[in-house]
Amino acid sequence: FPVTILTKTTQPNHFLFSAQLAKKINDLTLRGGVIESSGGVGIDYDKGPFGVSISAFDLENNETERPHLKAWAHGNITDTFFVMGGVDDFISKQQDPDWFVGAGIRLIDDDVKSLLGSFKLGR
Repeated sequence: FPVTILTKTTQPNHFLFSAQLAKKINDLTLRGGVIESSGGVGIDYDKGPFGVSISAFDLENNETERPHLKAWAHGNITDTFFVMGGVDDFISKQQDPDWFVGAGIRLIDDDVKSLLGSFKLGR
């Protein structure tokens, strides 16, 4: 009898990009566009120094037949420093959810101008 072998190749370390348009309505922001190299939508709710977000993308994924969902929350410690944490791909049938935490620095135009102005260029 014939034997069929199916092989699946994945690229876990390939480059992904996002480009979205957003509309802010009071504390709510609606987003849509390319999220992690796939079409998707998202919603953000920010109130004071805290916010929560959810994104749905990879909506036509035939392998799982479920969209890729990512949800996270963030808190601003100062005007420029923030912390965040959340869960990625939490409704997948193929894998357990991926939890993540992080921190970052958010710079506005005036911050960048101050940093660049402190470097002396030329003579």
